Amino acid sequence: MDLNLLIDDADMILIGLGSEFKKECDLKFESEKDRLACFDSLAKRLEGKNYFFITSLEEDIVKGSNIKETKTVNPVITGEDKQFTYYNNWLAASLNKKLLIIELGEDFLRPNLMRWPFERIVMINQKSHLVRVSSKFAQLPEDIGDRAFSISLSPLDYLENELISK
Repeated sequence: MDLNLLIDDADMILIGLGSEFKKECDLKFESEKDRLACFDSLAKRLEGKNYFFITSLEEDIVKGSNIKETKTVNPVITGEDKQFTYYNNWLAASLNKKLLIIELGEDFLRPNLMRWPFERIVMINQKSHLVRVSSKFAQLPEDIGDRAFSISLSPLDYLENELISK
């Protein structure tokens, strides 16, 4: 499975950022500038793509980067606000489109925000793929196994090695 090929082929891309990813960012990046540079590189890779970010974190870790603010949602901070409605409409528009979902380091603290909805989306949308990256919780349900990939690695290292460095 080549993540870059999946990205190139996707009509829409959904990226979920979880607590394991945040912890790795905190450990690896000594400054805010370094962390933002990582997200800026990711934004550059997604240029020209219809993407959305969702996070289950208690802070907005992409704020200040080149990732479009209109393409991010953090229901933990804002609740179900106007941006969350926009996100749900974006998701509804992904039905029957080539949707790539990349889940980076989500745990089971809030599985109803990303983990379970992502699995449900892939079950329903036969043109979708899920890449779940976590060193701790990379398990996938059997019923989506042919369109889902479990990567048992550090989410930040995977992101940097597979997307940002290419």
